[in-house]
Amino acid sequence: MGQAIDDTYAIIPIDVLVTNDIDGSGDYDVSSLEPANYWREGYGVTYEADETAPPKDDVFVTEAKAAVVGAIDRAAKHFSSLGAVIVPLSPEAAGDDMSPGMALIVAKEDADAAAALAAVLFPMPPHGRLKRLLVDTAGEWPASACPQTLPDLYSAALDASKFAEEWPQSVRYARDRLPSSDEAIDRWLARVCIPTDTLMRTLAAWDASTRNVNLFSLHSMSIGNHHDDAINWLVPGLLQRGEVTSLVGAGGVGKTTLLAELVAKVGNSLLHETQFLGAFVEHSNGLCAYISAEDRPLVMKLRIEQYQAPGSTADTYLIDGCGKSIEDCLAELEDLPALDLVIIDPITQFVDDENEAGKVGPTYNKAAEFARRKNCVMVLVHHLTKNGKVRRTGDVRPSIRGSGVHVDRPRLVFCMLPKGDGIVEIGIVKSNLPPGQPAWGETGVGKMFKQTTGGLIAAEGNSSSAPAANCDDRELISWVIDQLARHNDAGQIVRRTGQNSLYRLWRGGAVPFPRTAIENCVSDLVSSRRVIDDQDNGLTIHSSEGQ
Repeated sequence: MGQAIDDTYAIIPIDVLVTNDIDGSGDYDVSSLEPANYWREGYGVTYEADETAPPKDDVFVTEAKAAVVGAIDRAAKHFSSLGAVIVPLSPEAAGDDMSPGMALIVAKEDADAAAALAAVLFPMPPHGRLKRLLVDTAGEWPASACPQTLPDLYSAALDASKFAEEWPQSVRYARDRLPSSDEAIDRWLARVCIPTDTLMRTLAAWDASTRNVNLFSLHSMSIGNHHDDAINWLVPGLLQRGEVTSLVGAGGVGKTTLLAELVAKVGNSLLHETQFLGAFVEHSNGLCAYISAEDRPLVMKLRIEQYQAPGSTADTYLIDGCGKSIEDCLAELEDLPALDLVIIDPITQFVDDENEAGKVGPTYNKAAEFARRKNCVMVLVHHLTKNGKVRRTGDVRPSIRGSGVHVDRPRLVFCMLPKGDGIVEIGIVKSNLPPGQPAWGETGVGKMFKQTTGGLIAAEGNSSSAPAANCDDRELISWVIDQLARHNDAGQIVRRTGQNSLYRLWRGGAVPFPRTAIENCVSDLVSSRRVIDDQDNGLTIHSSEGQ
């Protein structure tokens, strides 16, 4: 097997070096943060035992570490767009700079072309007092830190899930290229190997961009390969990572209670598949923050605990926003590396005048910038006019209070309206999503839910499951049924989304259908009872399907 692998595939190592010209006399390699405690602007010392070393400067060391991690992160995003494998190593192997193992896996005959793509040189902006930063790559890995062969890389990639949560954001760019626990090395290599035609088109785009990283990041070829740039859902069709979503409704309708349930469900999703308003919560880290300018943290704690499942390990940070600025509240969350959800309730408490676009806009800008940088869902709570008699979702938009920014700036706006007898209507007021994305519901048409002590449940006669696009493509249906049958026969548990979805489990090269089309087709098959979705056994074909 080892010889066959070596004859078929080539590994192109990518070692990231971060240098800077401290005093004009030459470049110092700052990728390794030792002896970082002795760095000074205009001065470089390489031996801790040097008695002439200047005193430690903790501020400069902090700035230097942040600059290096930022440079590594940018390099990882670039190489992810090329199709690289990015493997988080154990902290002991990686060193202080947290540089992951990166490599291009290509066919043996494509090694020279891939090596041209692996060589980059680009400047980084100054960070604090650390100036003239430059990112360079070497064509080999340090022998002491990284795996040296394809089997070694495969083994490290298998172990990567143990360390992924300890790493900066860079790992997420290519997380889907890590092998699953039951994926053999030959299948993994076949899946992550960059096809020759893709490699050549990428190389042409790289040359057309004058081998400039900034220009290449704007090229459609690069954008098309950024997995982090694809729409990433926390709740499909409703809550999108990296974007601002608004929840609007009259006072007292239960908006805060709804969001307390959401926070609990995100935490519960760590234990098992969880639904919120009829849609499955996508894989999460269970990391949420609730910034409230109305309810005190203890009150919010009790609200959330009402909906938490036994044994739930949700990590929820409750911030009292009363009297604070939006910048101060978000700054308290800055060190959290893997946030799933941030709620600001209500947004009007953080603007000077909700009616003036010039004062509302900057607050939305800060929220949007934080959401993108952290790749988390940002939910802003807002109110309707008190004298507005809104009876259905389709009439909500004109009754949203204040400046038009409250409607224009969020990517999606959904509402909550009272209907009496503990029934509320929830619907999408505005949705600005590209075609082909999963739809939680039709814009302007609400769904009825009953408020119970255990949370919101679909009202009788009203299905709250997220409608999917009609799956009338016979080839797609046939492919989904065939793949499910194969996995069912092999005893493999299949889920609607995540690492065990049909899209992620495919091992035959390029997936023949878009992810959203596959997931929507699965949803339709479940709705029609041709496929059963069981919490323990996953997706299974109904026994009558094969008859």
